[in-house]
Amino acid sequence: MAVLLYAENVAEYFRELVDEPDSGFMTDAIAQTWLQVGFDHYYNFMTLADPERFIASSAQTFAGVREFDLDGVLLGAAAPNRLLQLVRVVRIDTTTNVPNLYLYPVASREQLDSKQFDYPSVLLSAKKLYFSSPLDGSYRIDYVPVSTVNWQAIAPGNNEWIDDLIPFHDIIALYSALQYQASSGFSNPQIEQLLLVRQQSFKNQLQRSRSVNAARYVHDDNPYGW
Repeated sequence: MAVLLYAENVAEYFRELVDEPDSGFMTDAIAQTWLQVGFDHYYNFMTLADPERFIASSAQTFAGVREFDLDGVLLGAAAPNRLLQLVRVVRIDTTTNVPNLYLYPVASREQLDSKQFDYPSVLLSAKKLYFSSPLDGSYRIDYVPVSTVNWQAIAPGNNEWIDDLIPFHDIIALYSALQYQASSGFSNPQIEQLLLVRQQSFKNQLQRSRSVNAARYVHDDNPYGW
């Protein structure tokens, strides 16, 4: 299989998988739809497994606030780089420019307001961040952004960049092929099995870590200090 560097390369491999090598039956518009759906599945799988690979940050200054509206900042149609998944909120020491407090993400109002949690917490609800106590100072919001890959740009020579996970871009084509086949009312066990194998390959790489020596060390991962 060729290196699937750009969106056009993934599109070509997708056509091979579904045996539609040209646009005679499957037009580019149809292919773009299935590729977008397949990529959405891929991006969800990858970001849930390893959000640090896609992370973006937004610097904010708070002054005694218990909530922060993300509309137009990280959410909503006017947001320049929309949030898909909140990863963390950290306070930044302006002298050293390093984090000195991590807010623990919680899943509900009950957890945010509960007295059993004696550490700073943050809740993402609708388009707002809610904090367990008033915040002052410089903060950094780390989040997984909505992808901006343009799956309309699959014509040869467009060179539409996807991401740095090039060895696993075949997963996009496999997800796309499953969607295409489901719409046609039949299944392909070979593609389903191959997708499972490739997903496991990514998980195996994730366990080894991108850093060659990182997997040699064991340490407690507790960034919240409790």
